[in-house]
Amino acid sequence: LAFAQFLGDSVLNLPELGCFNIHTSLLPKYRGAAPIQYALLNGDKSTGVSIQKMVKKMDAGDLVHSHPVDISDEETGGQLYTRLKLQAALSCSDFIEKASSHNLEYQPQNEEGVSFAPTLKKEDGYLDFKNSTSSKIYNQVRALKPWPGTYCYLQDQVMKVLEVKICEESINPSEAQVRGKSLFIGTKDSSIEIIKLQLPGKKAVMAQDFLNGHKGEIIINP
Repeated sequence: LAFAQFLGDSVLNLPELGCFNIHTSLLPKYRGAAPIQYALLNGDKSTGVSIQKMVKKMDAGDLVHSHPVDISDEETGGQLYTRLKLQAALSCSDFIEKASSHNLEYQPQNEEGVSFAPTLKKEDGYLDFKNSTSSKIYNQVRALKPWPGTYCYLQDQVMKVLEVKICEESINPSEAQVRGKSLFIGTKDSSIEIIKLQLPGKKAVMAQDFLNGHKGEIIINP
C-alpha cells in the first residue's frame, strides 16, 4: 500500500526504535509510489524488498533489511506485486525477530544510486507505436497491467491493449496490418502482435475474435 504522505516528527519519534517502512524495490533504486511498475517498464531482471527507517525525506532512511527477487520476462505488474507482497511478509517477520533481539544493523543509502518511481497516471498507459521500440511497448503493457492499463486509438476510439508479443515483422511505425488471423502494429524498430484487446463497451477478446467480427481497414491513430 502506497501511503504517499509524509509523517510528522511527533509520529516518527513515537516508537522507541522509530518508524519503519517496507518498500518494494532495492533502495535507493526506485524511491516513490510505483517501484514495481518502473522495474518492469525499464526491463529490469531483478528487484526486491527493502525495509528502511523512516525519515522526513521520501524513502531515504537507513536500510535494515534487503531481499533480492528475480523478475521473469513475461511477468506483469499484478503478478510481480503478488510475489513481492508475499516476500514483504517474510521480510517483515525477519525484521521483527531482529528488532526484538536488538540485532538491527543500519546501512545508509548510497545517494549516488538514487532513482525515482513517481505516481502513475492514466495517460502513462498510452502506447506510442510511432516513437517506441517493440521492447518498450511490450514492457509498458506488462508493467501497467492491471492498472492503469495500456491503450491506443483505433479509428478515434480507445482500444485497450491487454496482451502483446514482440515480433520481427517489418511494418512501418504505427501502421496496422492483418496477416492471416493475426493483428500486427509497426513500431520504431520492428512490430508488435496484439494478442488480446478491448473496445469501449465491449468485453475483452482475443485479437483473432476481434478480426473475425471487424469489417474495413484498421487504422491506428497516432
